[in-house]
Amino acid sequence: QRVEPDPTGPAFEPVPTGPVTTVEPAGPARIATPESLLVAPVTVDVVAVEGQAASLPVASSEPSVVDLLADPSMKICPHVHVPLQSGDDGILAAMGRHYSRRSYSSLLSKIAERVPGCGIGADVMVGFPGEDDGAFGNTRDLIVDVPVTYLHVFSFSPRYKTKASRMGRRVAPEEKKPRSALLRRIGHGKSLEFQRSLEGTALDVLVLGPAGSRRVTGLSGNYVKTFLEEPAPANRILRCRVTGLEEGGVRAVSDPRQ
Repeated sequence: QRVEPDPTGPAFEPVPTGPVTTVEPAGPARIATPESLLVAPVTVDVVAVEGQAASLPVASSEPSVVDLLADPSMKICPHVHVPLQSGDDGILAAMGRHYSRRSYSSLLSKIAERVPGCGIGADVMVGFPGEDDGAFGNTRDLIVDVPVTYLHVFSFSPRYKTKASRMGRRVAPEEKKPRSALLRRIGHGKSLEFQRSLEGTALDVLVLGPAGSRRVTGLSGNYVKTFLEEPAPANRILRCRVTGLEEGGVRAVSDPRQ
């Protein structure tokens, strides 16, 4: 489930095997706090275990997406993408973001606590105007502390006629590059940690088809690339058991008894 459009995210979109039902939201999304990222009016894309897909509006009078994810009767993939952008309150304010590092951390902790094994993705930007060593350190420390399972890192580049393009205190490219590299290393480590935690567990995996090596690959409900140890038809959801780690994901075997 993506709670905010993410132009830096993976290109993959699951291919539904059943009919698609779309329900338009009652109004435009307004993001005031991290909590509001998971409460309406936002549109939440849901892929059911049966392979059907639906776009559902979550109204403010209804349960939040955290409640829906934590409800065992709801067949929803345990995956959310919650953009961070910066872990420094001053930079967040300069960006026009109406949440704080504390509220962001609280939200992700709530998701991880209530939805064990949930895939939690985040975007983070380095080099926004005014980001000094202290501000970057706040971002680094927050990413280390929060339970993200993968990270998208990108560098600030000014866009014509935007407020940010007119800001001073630009960060030099030679400062952005090592900051990006450090955050990517941290993100890679957190991804590996999450993948190791899945060994021996059962996952629902959408089969995508053979990879370049002809091995069958898939994507788990919590957004982990999965290499299957036996042939399987594409566009099917299989119950699998994770047997180990592979470069870029996990290795699994079909196990309907799980």
